[in-house]
Formats: sequence, C-alpha cells, structure tokens
Amino acid sequence: MAPQAKLTLHWLEKSRSHRIAWLLEETKQDYSLKLYHRDSNGKSPSLSNVSETGQSPILEFDFGVEPTYKLVESGHIVDCMINCYDPQGLLKSKTEESKVEVGFLLFFSEASIGEQIDSIVLLNNSLKDTDQDNSIISKFVEQVKTNKIYPTLNKQLTFLENKLSEESKKASTDSLFFVDDKLTGADIILLFTIHFILESGIVESVDSKDYPLLSKWLEQMKSRPALIKANERIETEGQGEYPIWFN
Repeated sequence: MAPQAKLTLHWLEKSRSHRIAWLLEETKQDYSLKLYHRDSNGKSPSLSNVSETGQSPILEFDFGVEPTYKLVESGHIVDCMINCYDPQGLLKSKTEESKVEVGFLLFFSEASIGEQIDSIVLLNNSLKDTDQDNSIISKFVEQVKTNKIYPTLNKQLTFLENKLSEESKKASTDSLFFVDDKLTGADIILLFTIHFILESGIVESVDSKDYPLLSKWLEQMKSRPALIKANERIETEGQGEYPIWFN
C-alpha cells in the first residue's frame, strides 16, 4: 500500500478533471478541492502556477515534506490511484488479461478518441473570429471534420458500442461496464469522453440514438452514488458557480 498523503484535486470546470473527482469518491479517498474557472479562451492561467503544463486535472500529494508531488494526465492518475490507493480493490481488474484491456482503454480514450475531440475543439476555436458563412477557412474546417474527423470518430464509437455489446452478453445484471462486469478504470476514463461526444452538442455528426448501449452506459454511470456525491461537492464548494457538464 502506498504511503499516506493529503490529496488535493485541482479541478477545472467542464473538463476531464471531474472523472478524477469521481474516482476519488469511488475509492473512498479523503481529499481537498481547488476549483478553477476557464477564461474567455477556455484556459485557466492559474493552473500554470500549480504545474508546468498548466493543464487539469492535477492531483497533488502532500507527504509532509516539500515539495509536494503532483500527478498529471488523466490516464496516469487513474492507473496510479487504482494500483496504489485502492486497497480494497474496488476498481481493480479481476485478471491480468482484463488489466491489459483496461490499460488499452485508458490510452484509447485519451490518445485515439481524445485526438478527435481536441481536433474538433481546435477547429471550432479557429472559427470564432471568422465569417463562417463565406470564409475559405470555414469551408476548409468543415471539410476536415466531414472527411476525416467524423468518420474516424464514428468508427471509434462503433468499436466501443460493440465492446459493450460483447460485455453485456457475459454480464450478471443489467448494468453495463467495459471490462470485468464491474466498475474499472476504463469506465472512469471514458466518462468525460462519451459525455462530451454524445451530450455536449459540440460534435454535430454524432447522434446518440445510433449508440444505444453507450447512451445507456453513460446514464448508468451518471446515476452512481459516488459520481452524484462528487457532483454535489463541486456544487456546494463552488456555490453553484462551476459548471460540471457541457449540457
């Protein structure tokens, strides 16, 4: 078991950091929150004072000596917390094979699907100061989305939909999970990803009706007591001024 530390989650509104709050609640951690708003450019300059990357999430460990240790990158945080700070094995994989599968989905969410999400956000931001009806830039952006990003994204979503279908055939209940018929790091990491794609309204080409199992899985995850507790804590400590979801 890892040494005890005071944990502080640096949480940015409407970001990947909320799944780390959920993870901390699921694994019954005692932690503090520091909340950050986004500026007009979608950034939070204050986070640069916490980590050189200036990105959220940042999970800070205080072992009682300086300097504190900071974990960044969602997949890395999820993997570290499950391996080192989940003594009851609440999110641990059942077998080595399923552990490998969870590891794959950690990377798949952040690298493969995450690349499409980041590209969409980047392209949308490039249009903010552009006449979207007439500009060459606007037409180019739409071509990139239509011809490259959206086809790739729909293939990736189909892969995840099929993954849930396969897992549901082995499930002992009506609950959907990506690995082991139980909550694992795969479900934690994919929460923001699937929410952003299906519910934010930013990804125009995707219809949630085409992915019924992903939609059902998302609703089941959002109804978990630990995630509801994380939602309520953000709402309370942020006095309702820090939005969690994109919808």
